[in-house]
Amino acid sequence: MRFKLPAFALAMALGAAAALSPGAYALPFNSEMLGGQQLITGKIMRPKPAGSVARGSLERVIETRESMANAVNPVPSSELSVKRGRRLFEVNCIPCHGTYSDGKWEQSPLAQIQMPMPSIDLSAEGTRQRSDGFIFGYIYFGGVAIMPSYGWKLSHPEVWDIVNYVRKIQNTNR
Repeated sequence: MRFKLPAFALAMALGAAAALSPGAYALPFNSEMLGGQQLITGKIMRPKPAGSVARGSLERVIETRESMANAVNPVPSSELSVKRGRRLFEVNCIPCHGTYSDGKWEQSPLAQIQMPMPSIDLSAEGTRQRSDGFIFGYIYFGGVAIMPSYGWKLSHPEVWDIVNYVRKIQNTNR
């Protein structure tokens, strides 16, 4: 008991001395941060140069589902694109649109229980007659009734890959 109080007092004194030491906070890795310019939340470090366009940007501005109706698919329908589209379809679309195998469409059990109306068979003639741009717009911006927008989640090339996969389904199910 006699040694606990002096040891505690010594520890407190050393801690206070270390905390009040002028060089304790300015370690070499953060000394520039103290006098540097502060970034304001929501601001970028430097603005884009006037009139600049990012490399790989779109040739057109996508604003509405209707503006995409006549768009041409810039992603060639290759085996790789269809494979990527299938993977994305399985993750994002199967819960509502169901599966396609051996030329047959099977509605998802979840959709049968929870959807107020049956989902659309994407291999049906009505969808076959739609343009690639129309299908892109529907996926990107969402449908009229219950289909949600996936534009926040999928990049433009990913949506085009899904369009290529849907076209592959349509050609297989003829």
